[in-house]
Amino acid sequence: MKKTILFLILLLCFSCKDTTRKSSVKKTDSKSTKAIEQKNIKVTNTIDADSLELNEVLIGALKTAKANIHKNYFKKEYHTLSKKRTYQVTVNMEFGSLFSKKYKHLIVHLGTENGTSINVYKLKNNDFKFLFYRNDGSAYMNDTLRDVNGDNKKDFLVHWYPLAGCCLRNVYNVYLFKEEDGTFTKDFEFINPTFYPKEKIIRGVNYGYMASLYKYKWNKHSVDTLEFIIKDTANNSQYYITKKSDYNRPPIVKSKIVSKLPKEYRNIDDIDWFDAN
Repeated sequence: MKKTILFLILLLCFSCKDTTRKSSVKKTDSKSTKAIEQKNIKVTNTIDADSLELNEVLIGALKTAKANIHKNYFKKEYHTLSKKRTYQVTVNMEFGSLFSKKYKHLIVHLGTENGTSINVYKLKNNDFKFLFYRNDGSAYMNDTLRDVNGDNKKDFLVHWYPLAGCCLRNVYNVYLFKEEDGTFTKDFEFINPTFYPKEKIIRGVNYGYMASLYKYKWNKHSVDTLEFIIKDTANNSQYYITKKSDYNRPPIVKSKIVSKLPKEYRNIDDIDWFDAN
C-alpha cells in the first residue's frame, strides 16, 4: 500500500513538471505565429498574467494601424474582448508625426481593469518597428508628449504612483526623443519632479520624511547632478546646499549654509511636502 501511494505521488509530481514545461514552450515557440507578430510584437517582462491575451489584442490593433499608414495622422479608440473573452480591453492608438516632422510613430495603449500597457513604434519601410514597451499596472496615472530637455522636440513621459509607501511619490519615467534616428533613450526616472526645459533643469522633492530637494541638468542624453538642499532639522531657519548625496544629514562637510530657501525652488510642484516635513 505504501509503495502504491509513493508511486502515485511521484507520478503526480512529474506530470506537473511536464505540463509547466510544455506551457512555457507554447508561449514562446508557437509555429502559428504570423510574420506581423514576429516583426511587430514585443511584450516582455509584463506584470499581468494575461499578457498573451493582450498580445492578441495588440496584433489586431497593429493590423488596423497598418491599414492607415498612408494617412498623415490617424487616431482611434475602441473596446474589445480578450481572446478568451474574459475581460474588456480599451484600445487607444495614435499615429503620425507625433515627435518630429521627419518621422512617424505609433503609440498603442491597451487598458484593462488591471492597468494600462503602452507600446511605441516607428514607421520604417511601411512597417512598424518596435521601440519600447511599458506596463506599470494599476500604478499607471497617465502619459504625455512634451519637451523636457529643451531641444524643442517632444519626449515621452509616463507618470505613475506606487501603490505602497509612506510618502509623496509621483514618479515620472522620461524617454528622450533622438532626432538623429527617430528612436528614444532608455528611460530616466524622477521622483516628484518639475521640468524646466528652457533651463534644461529638473528640480524636485526626493522621497521620504525630511526629504531633500534636488537639482539636475540635462547634458544631451544624460543627466548631471548639480545640488541637493537639505533642511537643518536642528535649526528650521537654515538649509544646507551640497553636491553630496541627498542622504547626507547635518553636519555636512563642504556644504553651503543659507538662511532662506533659494527662490528658484519656491515654484516647484510639491514644495509643500518639503516645507511640512
